[in-house]
Amino acid sequence: MLKLWVGGIIEANLADSFRQLRNALEQTVNTALQAQHYGDALLAWDVVIAVRLSPPPEHARYNAQTKETDICVVIDYTNFEQASSDERAGQLADAVLKSLHYLRTKSIPGLDFEQLQQDVSVVLAKG
Repeated sequence: MLKLWVGGIIEANLADSFRQLRNALEQTVNTALQAQHYGDALLAWDVVIAVRLSPPPEHARYNAQTKETDICVVIDYTNFEQASSDERAGQLADAVLKSLHYLRTKSIPGLDFEQLQQDVSVVLAKG
């Protein structure tokens, strides 16, 4: 069963807000993923969201042996800092959707990417 894990590289002043929103996002997406099967090629969809003044570069890696991703997506620090809680939640959702774009570039055989993208897009659109 595929599971989303979201980590963060966050400036300290944003950590509490990020953590609360991230936990809600993970729970929402993982609840939707539980009922689906996307193949056996990916078990851990690991995404790190960076909200830093000097963020690391974005990247995407896939390990076929462990069936895990390592995807880093950057959110603009100033935009996140100045955003309301709802806007921040939207920025996190957008970052997860962006990670799907990176996941697509990995062309993982045996992953039903189209269904995964559709399911995640629908659940995140509901907010």
